[in-house]
Amino acid sequence: TGPILTLENTRGDNAGVDDDEVGEIRFVGRDTVNTSTPQTYGQIKSFAAETDSGDERGKLHIQVANDGTLVDGVLLLGSDTAGEVDVTIGSGSDLWFRC
Repeated sequence: TGPILTLENTRGDNAGVDDDEVGEIRFVGRDTVNTSTPQTYGQIKSFAAETDSGDERGKLHIQVANDGTLVDGVLLLGSDTAGEVDVTIGSGSDLWFRC
C-alpha cells in the first residue's frame, strides 16, 4: 500500500529486445577540484536480459565509482533455471563472493 516508483522503457508498439536497458538511477555529486564537473558516484541499472515470452529474465547492476569509473559492486542476473538468480558481489579478479 506504499508508494511505487516505476521506470518503464516505452517502446511503443515495438517488441522488447534482449539487453534493453529498462531503467537507471544515478547518484551524482562533485569532487574537490572542479565543482562545475559532475561525478557519478553510484548508479543502479536494470536490463531485460532475455525478452522471449515466458522466459523473461532481468539483469540488475548496482555500481559505485572506483577511481572515477563505475564498476559493479553487485550484479543480479535471472537464470534460465526456474527460481534461480545468479549473484556476483565485487569486481575484478578478487571477487568477495559468488554463488
